Amino acid sequence: MSDTAQSGYTAPHASCAESKTFCEQCRAPFRARIRRGENRDRFCSPICRYRWHNTHRAEKRNSVAASVDAAGSGGKQKQTKIKRVFTELACGRSLNRFEAERLGDHCLHSTIAKIESRGIEVSRYKETVPGFGGHATRVCRYELDEENRKRAAALLGWRTCPGDP
Repeated sequence: MSDTAQSGYTAPHASCAESKTFCEQCRAPFRARIRRGENRDRFCSPICRYRWHNTHRAEKRNSVAASVDAAGSGGKQKQTKIKRVFTELACGRSLNRFEAERLGDHCLHSTIAKIESRGIEVSRYKETVPGFGGHATRVCRYELDEENRKRAAALLGWRTCPGDP
């Protein structure tokens, strides 16, 4: 089956179908430089290619959103990096940059700055930990004091801090 037959467009006569391909976006005939194979020309211009891909991206986004709703997610969203770190600190744990990697945070100091912009004071102190090849590496350890843990719990919508009696 030829490319033109697959696209659903009928060529006016056989000689045109042999020498031209039809654009997948606007269905206009054009002379393709590459007519066969995986890398064949499918569009008559960059504008048609751009429009076709944007249309299909939007369709894909909408279908993914519909499948998430159909699965009954209940509107739950994936936790953000800031919320994961914020939750760890609110639970009374302390973190340094290497421990934050397990939470998916590769740049802990900027995440801490975002948390502080919400009115939470994060305590920090320097410590030395083994780094690459066992060499000593100086890092900051971040933690929340009791007052800021309670404020963080309120921001997270908790009634009490986990771990409190």
